[in-house]
Amino acid sequence: MLLSFLSYGGVASCALGGLLALVGLAKGRQARQLGAAVPVDSLSDLKQLWALVPILVAVTGRVLAPKPYACEMSETEAAIVETREEKRSERRAGGGETWVADSQLLRESMRETEWALADGSRVQLPVEGGRHADGDYLQMSGDQLIPAAQRHFTGRLAEEVLGARVLGVRQVERCLPVGTMLTAVGELNVAVEHPSAFKGAVRRGGKMLVLRPPRDGPFVLSRQPLPELIASLQATSVACQQWATVFTAVGATMLVAAATQHAATWLRQRSIRRRVEKALRERRAAAAAGGGAEAGAAQAAAAAGAGGLPGAAAPAGAAPAAGHDGGGDTGGALAGGLCVVCLEHAPDMVFPGCGHLCACSGCGSGLARCPICRSRSRPIRVYTP
Repeated sequence: MLLSFLSYGGVASCALGGLLALVGLAKGRQARQLGAAVPVDSLSDLKQLWALVPILVAVTGRVLAPKPYACEMSETEAAIVETREEKRSERRAGGGETWVADSQLLRESMRETEWALADGSRVQLPVEGGRHADGDYLQMSGDQLIPAAQRHFTGRLAEEVLGARVLGVRQVERCLPVGTMLTAVGELNVAVEHPSAFKGAVRRGGKMLVLRPPRDGPFVLSRQPLPELIASLQATSVACQQWATVFTAVGATMLVAAATQHAATWLRQRSIRRRVEKALRERRAAAAAGGGAEAGAAQAAAAAGAGGLPGAAAPAGAAPAAGHDGGGDTGGALAGGLCVVCLEHAPDMVFPGCGHLCACSGCGSGLARCPICRSRSRPIRVYTP
């Protein structure tokens, strides 16, 4: 039990440490990428970067949308609106009285209108594909639960029998309101001008500068300033790396402990097997030597009793020589008085699978097989009066 806990726990802890390490590396890489972006203090400075496009930049401004969307759950005008509807229900857990909440997605949509970033310089930077960006740019504009219609007695009874009941439909709406101060990190590039282009956009030769998702790099929209965003990512990376070190160290310690315990058990079992085999060889050698001496003594006694006369027989009722029972069983000698493992204490543990009473409590507690016949069974301690 302990060995299994150490093994599986160590593997799980090392796996969690590896996952945290990957998250920390990803956050650290994103922080470095954001730090490599060219900061633009004023949108009027974009004109100086025309010859360098495409280039990763970090700009700050307020959201401007000529044709904003009206949020369904509030009167907010927004450039991006995300709507999510899910059915909320409950189900009985394990057939008991506890009900567990459950949800099922019904509808999810995200709409984005033409919008740009603007500041006091009256220069506008259109943003394309903002709904694909990462960050905390969306704000909660509505969250409500529409209760399910009241059911009759038969409907409530069916829900109790089936163990499931519908609570209603939850509607969640998030948006990017017009006028929000936003930090955007993306690729500064050029796009062909079209009729709905912003009047304050930087133009040249029928093209204008836009901010769009980069081919290889971060695309972030956040309400935090760039230094705070980088510091947050770096702090998250450091925390993940530290926890990864802790979990990996704990997992490695558990695995080493499991390997040590397994090795100790294997060495102990090997030592026990060697001692048992040595004891068996010694008993067999002693039995073989004793058998040869007893045979020679019997022949000498027969010759002396016969007085050298042929056909003389041994005296009637003569007892067999000491130590010879005629059975030839060496197993009884093994269990005759001492533990077959340590050969020091009296045996008081029996193996139910074979019935051998051959080990003391100190040696038998770590055995899973009988040391005599190797049958698999756990020993049981017996008490004799």
